[in-house]
Amino acid sequence: PWSDQLSRVRANSPYGETPGWDLISFIVKSGDDLRQEQFAMQLIEMFHEMFRSARTRLWLRPYKIVPTSSDSGLIEAVPDTVSLHSLRDKFAEMRLPEQSLAAYFRVQ
Repeated sequence: PWSDQLSRVRANSPYGETPGWDLISFIVKSGDDLRQEQFAMQLIEMFHEMFRSARTRLWLRPYKIVPTSSDSGLIEAVPDTVSLHSLRDKFAEMRLPEQSLAAYFRVQ
């Protein structure tokens, strides 16, 4: 899990004990303008804060998007998650009659 990697890197970093130290995994993306995704994530962050302040049971996980040019940037990888690609592969292995996220989570 991500927490194990975080602990290992922190222990080996000369800055590991510095207040505010953190380790963030990013995906480098090219060929796409990430400014629209960054704007959409800002909206998701606003909704996240509204849900939190209203004490609803809805929960969002905003992540960082950093456009570095008009056709490339960095996207934070959300730790301990499963990609849609791997879910699609898992569907094929499971031979479910219904190919949907609902079907996947019913089996899990």
